[in-house]
Amino acid sequence: MTKRELPLLLLVPLLLQGCSSTLEEKMPEFSMPDLSLPDISMPSVPGIYRADIHQGNILEQEMIDQLQPGMNKRQVRHIMGTPLMVDTFHQERWDYFYSLKKEGETQKRKRISLFFEGEKLVRLEGDLAPQQPQATQ
Repeated sequence: MTKRELPLLLLVPLLLQGCSSTLEEKMPEFSMPDLSLPDISMPSVPGIYRADIHQGNILEQEMIDQLQPGMNKRQVRHIMGTPLMVDTFHQERWDYFYSLKKEGETQKRKRISLFFEGEKLVRLEGDLAPQQPQATQ
């Protein structure tokens, strides 16, 4: 290193420090504008078709009536279909949910939870319950 390069080497960091403080003072703070869409429901306009929206597992009373305590998971899955949610921490609980929206308004909501011990169905909870067959006389 020569005697000429030493003062330049010491001067460069000072110059760079000076530039950074002047840039911060000149640059205005910029924030991104909110570009999210407002939550506006469309008014009902004649002539515009709004499709019914079915979400989740279709739950019918006939399906629930077929469930019996002691059924294995395979039999239950055959009747009810694949559960909408199986909690990884509670794999002995299967949750089924169904909702129907017509013209943007929720018309139906049904929920049922099935509980297993080992591989066997032990109980169910929710909006639907098995109906006892009526005895004929």
